[in-house]
Amino acid sequence: MERYKRLFLNAYLNTGNRHLKVLDEAVIHVKKYLDVITILLDNEKSTIIKTQSLEDKIKLLNTIFLRYKIQFDLIDSDDRKYGIVKGSCYKENITIYFNELVFDPLDDSHIFDFFKKELLALLGHELVHRGQYYVRQGDFLNFIRFEKPEENNYTQKQEIMAYAYMGIENMRYKGFADQQIIQKIQSGNVSHMESGIINVYISDIKDKDEKAYKKFIKYVIEYLVDPIRYELKVEF
Repeated sequence: MERYKRLFLNAYLNTGNRHLKVLDEAVIHVKKYLDVITILLDNEKSTIIKTQSLEDKIKLLNTIFLRYKIQFDLIDSDDRKYGIVKGSCYKENITIYFNELVFDPLDDSHIFDFFKKELLALLGHELVHRGQYYVRQGDFLNFIRFEKPEENNYTQKQEIMAYAYMGIENMRYKGFADQQIIQKIQSGNVSHMESGIINVYISDIKDKDEKAYKKFIKYVIEYLVDPIRYELKVEF
């Protein structure tokens, strides 16, 4: 854990006078981290499904993901499929909130695979926030601001970066190649079924806050075409 904290801090220190711009514009890549989580979920799938009660399933998930500082909790809500309600990231600690509907995908092999895709997209979003936290440990003012963030919304810069990554993962899971994603998002032709997050920015945020919309498009394209400068690594 300490090793990839130092990675981000060193990357920050090596930016010289450009540090404020880099902190504001840092795009955090988390694919390698998600690849590790994917393998972990695949390896533990059978055990998770065979575990009898929902309470025990949640306990098992928390045991599996403890070393990654990812935990799961139940919350009252009935408006999300697969039982996934929301995620949060405080400093480096991630919590994914489920409702009781999560029992079905955690008990059925076929539904589990759809659940896994939705979960990985949300985890990607929260891992981006974890990376932002590591980057900002080198800047006291930004660190304090990050400790007391604005209310989460679609137009706050930190959220735009995380939603950009989440939108890309949504479309990748639907079978779109990176170049296809770029073409569709530049043309403004992304349906809710292809990516609910990208569709929100195209159909809603664009009219309400064009600046936020343009930032979102910019970050999506940066994730897909720019050389990786910041990458969240899994090292223990």
